[in-house]
Amino acid sequence: MTFIELLMRQKDMPEDMIIEGKNRNTKIMFHSAVTAKKSGVDLSSGFLEYQKKHAPNVIKNTDYIFSFWYKDKRANFIGTYKMGPSEIESEENVKTGERRIIEYFSQMEEIDFLKEFQNKLFIEWTNPGPNYLRWIVDNKYTVLNMK
Repeated sequence: MTFIELLMRQKDMPEDMIIEGKNRNTKIMFHSAVTAKKSGVDLSSGFLEYQKKHAPNVIKNTDYIFSFWYKDKRANFIGTYKMGPSEIESEENVKTGERRIIEYFSQMEEIDFLKEFQNKLFIEWTNPGPNYLRWIVDNKYTVLNMK
């Protein structure tokens, strides 16, 4: 079974969630626990703040994110998040006087969709690397285990 097949079997999917085709509505975000820990993130209480700090082109116009921790070629499901309004912070370049965007904080909240699979669903992460955000249809994302 693939992750998309699992999603299609769910009866409580939000009505505005789109999982078919390449769309910006719903994406999968893979996080490296090793990188987060090196950045000083407390994974138990600071994850949401950590996830919010991404460049504008990463989560712009995205409504939902499925988040996973990955290690090697295995990814563990963390949760489903509904995106809200975004804030852009900027700073002035002292030399030119121009403002530049430095962070993009998306307001997001965890929702109950797939909550029963948190820390129990593992999928195959075939391309570990720095590109942590994926279109939901980029790969079949084979389900490896559901505890």
